[in-house]
Amino acid sequence: MLIGLLAIVISAASLTNPAYAHFIVEDDQTGVKALFHITPDHDPIAGQESVISFDFAKTEFQTKDFSYMLTVKSTKGEAVTVPIEVTSNVILATYTFPNQGFYNVRLVATNTNDGTVSKLQYGQRVSRGVRVEQDKALGPFEIGVIATVAVIAIGGIIFGVVSDSNTRKGKRNETKNRK
Repeated sequence: MLIGLLAIVISAASLTNPAYAHFIVEDDQTGVKALFHITPDHDPIAGQESVISFDFAKTEFQTKDFSYMLTVKSTKGEAVTVPIEVTSNVILATYTFPNQGFYNVRLVATNTNDGTVSKLQYGQRVSRGVRVEQDKALGPFEIGVIATVAVIAIGGIIFGVVSDSNTRKGKRNETKNRK
């Protein structure tokens, strides 16, 4: 029985995958790369504060030689510039994702010596927390489709009534002609 219990524990432990909460982001043009992380465990919660970090500690990149701009942009196109803090070779920022959705987190690092610009970005999905209800307003296309269907339906009804009326008149005239 003890061996069976031990086998179950080992099986369960081998089925779980470790969480990968750090990702390498790199600028293809300049080769600048950093370890990107966002709390909690790369699964931020909309409406709650998250910490975003770009860690250059394991690269030759010297943060003191650069100026930075961090932006977070939603799929709706609303870009927000986020204040940052430079600590050793780590760029830190706190940000609260306003609602669920997909965001582009982008750090632009400009070399203060030669003006070289490096862009490090990461696409972040936020699937927990505050959910914003979508407006159910109809666009011009939807209104046009509804109007077209309504006109066709009304036309069909009128055609059916007129057609039925003519059929009845025809039958009445037939009966009068027989007598």
